[in-house]
Amino acid sequence: MSKQRLQHFVNLSNQAADADELVAMYRRALQKIGFRRTVRKPKNRWDAAQYLFHQFYDSFLRLQRKSAETATKSGATAVKLSVRELEVVRRSAGGLTRQEVARAIGMSYHTVDFHVRNILRKLDASNMLMAASKAQHLGLIAFEPRKSNVKLKARRERALKRKRALDRRLRAALQKMSSRKIKR
Repeated sequence: MSKQRLQHFVNLSNQAADADELVAMYRRALQKIGFRRTVRKPKNRWDAAQYLFHQFYDSFLRLQRKSAETATKSGATAVKLSVRELEVVRRSAGGLTRQEVARAIGMSYHTVDFHVRNILRKLDASNMLMAASKAQHLGLIAFEPRKSNVKLKARRERALKRKRALDRRLRAALQKMSSRKIKR
């Protein structure tokens, strides 16, 4: 297959409207270069087939991303969450429990629980982790990485210091015991 034909296929594959059209185009291109039987694999045709496959794969991924984007746009319009529900999902995605969300927003626990049940129903999720993930995927809430808590960091450092001190004392006790055994 000439370079001109390969380039023509690349241009056509970039214009494919859906995956079926792309698969049909890939099959036609393979038939043109002589891949009717798998037994016959001349070197130049095999290289051409590999090139076509990579073009096919790249174009298929492009179409898949394009369909995912349209599904995301249509999914975001299909799910309607209230302002309070969005606030609860955003706080829950940050790692807060229902009780902590209630304190942060200034609502009762039961009101937050009511909103959580509505969120789970609307997003068709079994738990808040899945609901937060779906909300982020649909673009209802932005992904916010968890901020490091200064108190938590200090607590971890203190625990690490205690562990190191305990390890030092244990090593010293073991050395003392081993030195006693040697003397006897």
